Amino acid sequence: MRSDLMAAVDAFDRVIAAARELVDPEVLDPIAVTVRRVRDRAGYLGETLVAAVAGGTGSGKSSLINALAGEEVARSGGMRPTTGEPLGWIPANPEPGLVRLLDDLGVGERVGQDLLPWLALLDLPDTDSVVVDHRHTVEALLPRVDLVLWVIDPEKYQDRALHSRYIEPLAAYHRQFVFVLNQIDRLEPDTIERMVSDLRQTLVADGVPDPTIVCVAADPAVGPPIGIDDLVGVLEAKADVKEVVYAKLATDLREAAKDLTSLPDFSGGVGFEPSWTEARDEAARLLASGDRRRSETRLEAFVDSLADQVGGGVAVAIREEVGSDVVAHAVEVAYEASGAYRTPEPAPPPGWVRPVRWIALAVFVAAVVWGIDSLRAGRDLLGPALVGLVSLAAWIGVGVWVSSYRSRATRRLLLEHQRELIEPISRLLETHLGKRLRGVLRRRAGATAAATELDLALAELERRLGGR
Repeated sequence: MRSDLMAAVDAFDRVIAAARELVDPEVLDPIAVTVRRVRDRAGYLGETLVAAVAGGTGSGKSSLINALAGEEVARSGGMRPTTGEPLGWIPANPEPGLVRLLDDLGVGERVGQDLLPWLALLDLPDTDSVVVDHRHTVEALLPRVDLVLWVIDPEKYQDRALHSRYIEPLAAYHRQFVFVLNQIDRLEPDTIERMVSDLRQTLVADGVPDPTIVCVAADPAVGPPIGIDDLVGVLEAKADVKEVVYAKLATDLREAAKDLTSLPDFSGGVGFEPSWTEARDEAARLLASGDRRRSETRLEAFVDSLADQVGGGVAVAIREEVGSDVVAHAVEVAYEASGAYRTPEPAPPPGWVRPVRWIALAVFVAAVVWGIDSLRAGRDLLGPALVGLVSLAAWIGVGVWVSSYRSRATRRLLLEHQRELIEPISRLLETHLGKRLRGVLRRRAGATAAATELDLALAELERRLGGR
């Protein structure tokens, strides 16, 4: 059982480590504290039943321990408070885990015993102590032991400080509670019955559904202690409380896991590859055409959309690592390195154009000379005029065609040049932006994978708990 619990804790530690750069510390740190407490508590689990004896001033906690021990091991009296530091009545040969627990809890005073070698009792400071440190000690110890004996005296069994400050807030541990109504020698039998019924109703209202109540007189005015054997029998029956502790620790882990994995940082996939490829290639086409502004705008819009989609700490990491300055730098590098700023040389005209235009020009000059001679000789000018007009039209027509041809050819060259630039620009954008984005999402995927492993580990732990 312990190995399964520790496997779940180890899995949780991996999730926290993977999420450290993604999740807000204000959200992650309380979860990490819970897991650390579970690890610490699991490190103390052994065969010894560790029970804390808690109660208000004058309830008879120390007297109860003395009655269980059959000798005086704890000071008792009317002083307030009598118990200043926690006292441990523990097996003479304590388990190493128990020793570590006592060390960490600050239980320095220890009395060894062979009477009940399976039981360790801790005599806590009074729950209603006027000393603040005593109250803090009680509050720190209670969640870390296996069982709590709440010692209640007839005069204070309805004390609201006890119920509202301790029992009600700690009601989640109710399976680890035993309530001891002490000093019953001062009561009539019918009064005891009514008081137990009244106490039971109050405890149910506190959130303890089926309270275990044992009536004792640890230090009666006359005769030996009363009800101690009954209490020992209850404690023996509670020996399986270790399973309850395991179940509670598993519940703590499960609740912490729910808090963590409900964050957007651990949600499903975001379809990054197709959307990034589309945005990157579109930005590359715009940049290849020289439109740097629209290229930057397209990439910034993609980063913002991705951050909005994933949300949480991942969104913060994306915006920090791939901000507008990073996008602008990537576009600048891609523009310069790819040579997108260069334009291709205009396409040359076909080889026959120049000779044809020269011939047309020569014919036109010859037609002019012919016309001059015909004018001097008084001949008809129709022939020279027709030849001149035809040659001139040929010269102009070829020139217009060449201009259109070169314009179309240049546009084709420019488009081909731009198409050739798209792939290298895309590669440069991938290097300077895509890898950064993938790095953040890879950390997110790692955290999500670790969370999946945690779910499996918790499921196995719960299966083992259910099978016992």
